Amino acid sequence: MSAFYIFAAPGALILLACCLVFGLKKKHGFWAYFLLGWTLLMLLSLPAGIWQSVFGWSHLTMSGPLWKRFLLPLVAWPFNAAGYSVRLTFEVFRKEIWGSKGHILEYWLLMAVQVSITALIFAVRYKRRKTFVDWGIICLCVLFLVNSLVNVSWYWGVG
Repeated sequence: MSAFYIFAAPGALILLACCLVFGLKKKHGFWAYFLLGWTLLMLLSLPAGIWQSVFGWSHLTMSGPLWKRFLLPLVAWPFNAAGYSVRLTFEVFRKEIWGSKGHILEYWLLMAVQVSITALIFAVRYKRRKTFVDWGIICLCVLFLVNSLVNVSWYWGVG
């Protein structure tokens, strides 16, 4: 249950902050769109978690209670949001620079950098166009989703 607090709580805070910003503030600035980008990217990482829950990790979800199956996409969002590109970078850094000792904080730092850059690009495009129906945003979301789905076979869990 501690994994829920470590991984799912930041996602819930991002969703809550986005709802508060858009619910309370009438005039939205650049940082509101940046937060909207983080929220969108977090939601786009959920399909990979759902795949892991239903098809990918049957040794975890089938043997245990049903709540594990529903909880896995929420717990997995930081790893699925990072996707294959961050996993590959993390593994190279772990072997070459950190000497086979990579920690979760380094992984989260790489994930935060990638997702922040992607959310920044989203915020710039969305602030200019004020619509999700923009080829730049659509391509950005598709690339993010593909990066997330390519990484579903990586077992990031403990145990």
